[in-house]
Amino acid sequence: VSAFLQENNGKFELTSESLEDAFQVSVSQGNRPAMLLLTNPNNPTGTCYSRPELELALAFTREKGMFLVSDEIYANSGHTYTHENDQSFISMFDIGLSMSADGKRIG
Repeated sequence: VSAFLQENNGKFELTSESLEDAFQVSVSQGNRPAMLLLTNPNNPTGTCYSRPELELALAFTREKGMFLVSDEIYANSGHTYTHENDQSFISMFDIGLSMSADGKRIG
């Protein structure tokens, strides 16, 4: 199930509403979501999630008992990626450390 980003003043943002809506759609189809997959920076736009969006994603998956997988393969591609508000790339691994979450780096 896809969680669609909400447009806010021309910027697309991950919100608790979009996550909860996607979760409930999956549950209504008889599924039990087990994982949230984020691609950060996004492909093909290269935009990055903000710290509040990443913290929201981690809190949501904790609340729902889900795994969070953050695909950050494009972070080291040689480009300078920024969030729409000129915030530079933040790794989910760093967010997890600051929120006392267990995590593994692979690759």
